[in-house]
Amino acid sequence: MKNVLNKIRKPGRAKGIVAWVLFGAIILVFVFFGITPGGGGIQKGGPAAIVNSHPISIAEFRQTHDRIRQQMGFDISQFPAQQRTQIEMNTRRRALETLISREVVAQAAENKGMTVPQSQLIEYIRSVPQFQEEGRFRRELYMNYLSYLRKTPAEFEKQLQRDIIVSEMQSLFTSALNPVKGEALYQALLEETKLNLGVINFTQEELEKAIPISKSKIREFLSEEVNIKEAEKYYQTHHSDYQTPEQVKARHILVMADPKDKEAVQKAKEKITKAQERLKKEPFAQVAKEISDDTQSAKKGGDLGFFSKGRMVPEFEKVAFSMEKGQVSDLVQTQYGFHLIKIEDKKEAVTTPFEREKSNIAKVLLAKEEVDKVLAEMNGALKKSDSKALEKLLKSLHLKWEETGEFSMSNSLVPLIGRDEKVVAEAFELTQEGQMLPHVVTSNGEYYLLKLKSLKLTSGSDIKEKALDEQRLAASRRSGDVFNAWLSEQRKGAKIKRNEQLLIVR
Repeated sequence: MKNVLNKIRKPGRAKGIVAWVLFGAIILVFVFFGITPGGGGIQKGGPAAIVNSHPISIAEFRQTHDRIRQQMGFDISQFPAQQRTQIEMNTRRRALETLISREVVAQAAENKGMTVPQSQLIEYIRSVPQFQEEGRFRRELYMNYLSYLRKTPAEFEKQLQRDIIVSEMQSLFTSALNPVKGEALYQALLEETKLNLGVINFTQEELEKAIPISKSKIREFLSEEVNIKEAEKYYQTHHSDYQTPEQVKARHILVMADPKDKEAVQKAKEKITKAQERLKKEPFAQVAKEISDDTQSAKKGGDLGFFSKGRMVPEFEKVAFSMEKGQVSDLVQTQYGFHLIKIEDKKEAVTTPFEREKSNIAKVLLAKEEVDKVLAEMNGALKKSDSKALEKLLKSLHLKWEETGEFSMSNSLVPLIGRDEKVVAEAFELTQEGQMLPHVVTSNGEYYLLKLKSLKLTSGSDIKEKALDEQRLAASRRSGDVFNAWLSEQRKGAKIKRNEQLLIVR
């Protein structure tokens, strides 16, 4: 790009706010906060990173690193050495990833044909207050700044051009996702409209269990051979429902250690070995209370209660189920650290025989036959708005109305309903207090009865500017989320090589 410095002749009208934001975020902090471009001891060779063959310089990395340090607003020297090191590593990582993201966005924008006209670049430079004196652009101030950065005008302007492109790419997302005319007001109206619903929600399985089946009906059902065979078939196909798996009751002592940290692993091993020696003279529960890192079970002397297979991590489970009652294990290492396990009790796997379950199975089969009849009865009472008949039926099924409590129509998550769009849409059809939906709503295998307990309406004149501001802010957050998702995809497709030496703090 040609040097545009000599084309800057007249001050014109400055775009002060935009210039402040752009330069404040990118460059000015290094000069006007007195930070030396030395980078706090960052003196590594080669580029900071390479993105699709385009290098990011160490100088850019130092500048970004110093800017982030300045923005922290605190002096890291007040922290212990280990914490200072961690903060510095995080700061360097953040600086490097920020530059990589900026470069990825710039390349994506350029690939789409985005450019910055020279006139726009000139306007940005002329708008920076630090390059002005008495409101007029001063070339000497600009040149002094470039000298301080050790950049030529062409180098600086090229970098600035890329920064403007990145800013404009972000602006594209913001403008595309901003509310259309009237949307903010509409959203604010929804926000101020409050509802309170009565809801009854149940699954078919829950309804089957709730339907009352008399003992005489069960006896009558089981008096026929064909029904007994049907019950036996149900027993076989649901065999696991009548099995209680093998269980053990155990206590444990845990000393935590990250398996990737060799020093931590060694210390944990030494600590639990000492605990192992103590167990020769002291009760397991007492030692667990004193040293176990599993704080919840430690309060109970390491007691984990009864558990079956599949509840614990494989290494722990394999040892626990191979032990005898009263036995204490050797050291067991898992992803959490080192364990000592004591088996308190054991239960063998048990299968309840068909003869003991056949009455329960008969009740289930009879209830299944009644489901359609009960739902039809509900729909009939709702359609006729026969609240007495409905309440009598609900009482027999032990189903009770629950209240959502007051919520806004703009909520994406409705209490007791969740995000089920079909059910929410049906609920919003209710317009009068006390009104019930004239049918049972079925969605995703669940059933809903709905009625409107209360409704608070508002009008456009009641909407305050604050509500509109909140809607605009929500739109801004939405655009930021979409931009970050797009950036994440762009980064996945880019070839990125980092200079990991920059992240080493000595």
